Amino acid sequence: MSNKYIIAAVAIIAAFMMLAIPFAATESDATTTSVSSSTSTGLGEFNIYFQVDSSVTLPTAVSNNSSLSGVGSGWVGYMGSGSNGYLATLDVLTDMGMADTTYVFDDAYTVTTPYYTNNISYGTITELLDLSTSGSNSWHVYVYQDDVWVSGVDAIGLYQPYSDYTVSSSVYKTANIAFYYGEEDAELDFDNLTTMAYTSVPTTAQDANASSYAVSFTFVYPVDEVTTVMTAVGYGSNAFTALQNAIGTNAETGVVGSNTFSSYAWLTSIFGLGTVQTAGGDTPNDWTDDTYTYWNLYYYDAATPGFAYSNLTSGFYCPLDGSAFQCDNFLFVYA
Repeated sequence: MSNKYIIAAVAIIAAFMMLAIPFAATESDATTTSVSSSTSTGLGEFNIYFQVDSSVTLPTAVSNNSSLSGVGSGWVGYMGSGSNGYLATLDVLTDMGMADTTYVFDDAYTVTTPYYTNNISYGTITELLDLSTSGSNSWHVYVYQDDVWVSGVDAIGLYQPYSDYTVSSSVYKTANIAFYYGEEDAELDFDNLTTMAYTSVPTTAQDANASSYAVSFTFVYPVDEVTTVMTAVGYGSNAFTALQNAIGTNAETGVVGSNTFSSYAWLTSIFGLGTVQTAGGDTPNDWTDDTYTYWNLYYYDAATPGFAYSNLTSGFYCPLDGSAFQCDNFLFVYA
């Protein structure tokens, strides 16, 4: 790596102030909206259903809530907005007027072990509708996938409703979640439930809602020992799918990375450039003096102008307002 390239890369980064990772909470719609068969805004919606076994005595917070009328005898459903199942469920609960003392979820989007990574328990239910595990009764999650309702995972934050969401072979892609409180082997009828379509993610600037999904990328990398700066714009429900849309997935000219949830968007290469390990003087007896060249990711926030080094992969970021980590402008530096 030439000194000229390293100096140029450092200069670009130093031109911006360091930022805190942005977090955005969902906002209440003030009133609940009945379930739908299609998205209303194209920005991420779910149908959220609740049912409590008829043998269970409903807590006061539930029995006095008109939005949950009939929950003890069948499914009650509403549409919730959010970039994942946890945020959409919070949106519905907030619109119902349910106090935050009536539900407990694992709300950690990321964990450090010792590096930042996806929390595979994100959105796990401890309490919902003022009901927690009691005897043989507990909460059970069901999701609509491939035209059928199937048993899901309690970590509802892993689910996303977008057409481009391909993590773990789409096992976590859905726009419909149903919560049942009762015994695990209960026979449930899903036949009359309205199902929401996936949110269609744009792929070009001419598509509907394209501006909301647009993500800008700047790349700084060496070509024949000369620093090259390239920009591109892609469209996606997260920065990794937007990156794939912007430069393609060809191993030599595009991006290659992981689709496994726990390491989602971990990069193999961009433009054919991947991590290079250079052996130190003590190799193979000691690798501690080895050096590495790899793609460094920086994220940008216009509220406090500047780039900051990201401890997260691009797949953690969503361009939509109200998402867990919102950002739509990134800098990749190969150094």
